[in-house]
Amino acid sequence: MSKSQLENYWQLAPVYIAGIDRVGYLYDQGRVEEARDHFISSARAVWTWRWTSVRDYRLCRLGEALDTERYPELAEIAATLRAEEPGAARRFLEYLRGRTAPDTGFFTQPPDASLDPAGDHRVNRLWQGWTGGGDARFKAALDERIAEFLHPERVISWHETNWPWAQLVCSALRHGGVDDEALCRLILFGLYHAEQCNAVAHLSDPPQTSIGGNHLFNFMMGWLSFAVLFTEFRRAPALLRSVVARLDDELSLQVTPDGAMIEGAPGYHNCCLYGARRLLDLCAHYGVALPDTTMAAWRNMLDFAIALQKPDGRAPMFGDSQDDDTAHYVECLRDYFPSPAARWTATRGAEGHPPAYTSIALKNIGYYVMRDRWGPDALYLCFDGGRFGQSHHHEDKLNFELSAYGRPFIVDPGVHSYSDHWFRGWSVLSQAHNTIDIDGAGQCRWRQDRTLWYSHTQLDNRWETGAEWDVVEATFDGPYEREIGPITQTRRILFHRGEPGFWWITDLIDGPGAHEVTEFFHFAHDIDVVPLENGVRTNNPGANLALLCLTEGVDARCHRGEEDPRRGWISPKLYTVEPAWEVHFTGQGQLPLRRDFLLLPWREEMPEDLQAVFTPDENRLTLRLAGNAHEFILPE
Repeated sequence: MSKSQLENYWQLAPVYIAGIDRVGYLYDQGRVEEARDHFISSARAVWTWRWTSVRDYRLCRLGEALDTERYPELAEIAATLRAEEPGAARRFLEYLRGRTAPDTGFFTQPPDASLDPAGDHRVNRLWQGWTGGGDARFKAALDERIAEFLHPERVISWHETNWPWAQLVCSALRHGGVDDEALCRLILFGLYHAEQCNAVAHLSDPPQTSIGGNHLFNFMMGWLSFAVLFTEFRRAPALLRSVVARLDDELSLQVTPDGAMIEGAPGYHNCCLYGARRLLDLCAHYGVALPDTTMAAWRNMLDFAIALQKPDGRAPMFGDSQDDDTAHYVECLRDYFPSPAARWTATRGAEGHPPAYTSIALKNIGYYVMRDRWGPDALYLCFDGGRFGQSHHHEDKLNFELSAYGRPFIVDPGVHSYSDHWFRGWSVLSQAHNTIDIDGAGQCRWRQDRTLWYSHTQLDNRWETGAEWDVVEATFDGPYEREIGPITQTRRILFHRGEPGFWWITDLIDGPGAHEVTEFFHFAHDIDVVPLENGVRTNNPGANLALLCLTEGVDARCHRGEEDPRRGWISPKLYTVEPAWEVHFTGQGQLPLRRDFLLLPWREEMPEDLQAVFTPDENRLTLRLAGNAHEFILPE
């Protein structure tokens, strides 16, 4: 059932309670208290965004909510509203249009006659289409959508209860286009929405916070907008104090010390930067003071995004992240939090200067960036050795992305969309990432105790950075998609900063018995690969990459654009799916088992005489390429 087919709230129960399968999983294991907590937590994830069924949009409620003590000039208007006299709505709106403060121009959008009637049907867009062009189709759809807002049981998207609600109300006050009584009831809807947010925001929600990640900013926006726009209501001052305090409280819960949002998805982290900018602009315009702790949390979030960015200025596509331009999101906040690094990022290197560090460990969320320098031609690898995250997570621990000399090579598959497209379901699986598969079973971290999904404590993963080598190491110890025993996967990545620069990956698989182990490597869609005896090399104009497995008894196979089973696809941009080379390294063996891989980037065409020899007992790597020999003792 699609969201558009839902008629009332009760139909949400079997459809939109996130993670309801886990409730049954916990209950079947006899973990009754955990099942109860998870059910409460999951249910609130839905009901927080729906308003109570006791909503009453009669004009008399509007009159009762006005503060005639602080605003005695409203006494007569409030009385006519309470009595629901003819013309009462018009008189209240005339008062609002005639006041000088607050300045509703902050939210006002002019009519737009160029909109496509078949396009975006969010409520403010419908208003713009109707008032801009007079198209009756827009008007009919607008009236229907407003009726849904005011219906006590209809499902209303949270996308339409924050910024768009205020835009619609303020633009309609300025330019017309909405019936007087309907507009008054929409204003009352804003009050009820703020009251609902205020009520549910303080509920204890074990074992996660009550408002998750990017939803926090959308949740706060409508609440704060009402409080600053309609100060004439008796509850407005208290609601304003409450939303400022709640925002600060939630940021203290949701922003980890390394600056990451608890969702653990870089794209949604950047979405939060955009949400922060909207809230900061709103507060600045209306003179709302924010605590120092709120500002510090947002500064840490900005620094996190700068640290994580790839050489092309985009964010890694871990979790539900897609093609996010970090420069755009840093630009949103750099005026509020100026720094040379923010200016350098926002201007794509034209101003300011990059951070003083190169490689960095973000130890709370568990992302580790290895880079030799800043700039578009840097060598860069970002490794996910961290936690699941509260939401927007994929089964992708030990995943990584790699760029070198101006182009991405090893990539995350992306997310495509939130539709029922096949790629959406496939992209969350371990096999869609640069991870490890045991006997055909990938990760299934949603079965973990939810308390393990995020934390403010640092992870104890190994991390070292120095003049010549960077080292990171992390472990995945289950759960898996099916029961395969107590098997652990440890991935260690070494980065050689000198000439030639390269990465060395060691996978250590431990546990009982013999198993089939497969490593997956996903290449960017615009890259061609040439099979080698023990791996592949790319074959592109400009920079290239060799990927070699230096462990015997491992079979390397290449897949691209296959349907059954699906292999060799990525989504480089939203709503797009492209065939791309996916390389599998598969072998069977008794555990413990070790695999070693060399990832060697090259500025030009890869030399044909590439040879690599690894001596495990001495941890010695010998490279011969382009007529030169190189020997390295790899760090333990």
